Amino acid sequence: MSIFKKTYVQARLTLLFFGFFLLLITFIQIGNIYENGIALVKKETAQMELKRLLLLTIQHVKNNAVPSSRNIWSELKISKPLLDPWGTRYHFMSEKGFMVWRSAGVDLIFYSDDDIFFRIPYNSNGLVDALPTLPLSDSSPASTAQ
Repeated sequence: MSIFKKTYVQARLTLLFFGFFLLLITFIQIGNIYENGIALVKKETAQMELKRLLLLTIQHVKNNAVPSSRNIWSELKISKPLLDPWGTRYHFMSEKGFMVWRSAGVDLIFYSDDDIFFRIPYNSNGLVDALPTLPLSDSSPASTAQ
């Protein structure tokens, strides 16, 4: 094989390798964009579901009292506990003058930095003091530990 043919074959193999490499990088980037999009949709879905649960809870409070954490699903007339987009039950808690609905988020651990939660104040009679504009909160868990 002549030097010219060897160089030509090496150049073609190099171009083929780089073409394959660029194609691989493109697929990885497309995959990352897809995964980020899915993560965003899941977060938005959790926020919408939490808002719905919060509104059902507010309606219940207006007609009755603050629901108990233990019987929240039956008190809201929901046949079975709802799961967030990551497969974890939504968590309800009423304490220190707040009703809080929470999703564990992507890491599936409650009270971590990626939790999604909404809270609303209530007074000693169980009535909602004020109905804030939603979203009420989507910040770190430290803000609920006041």
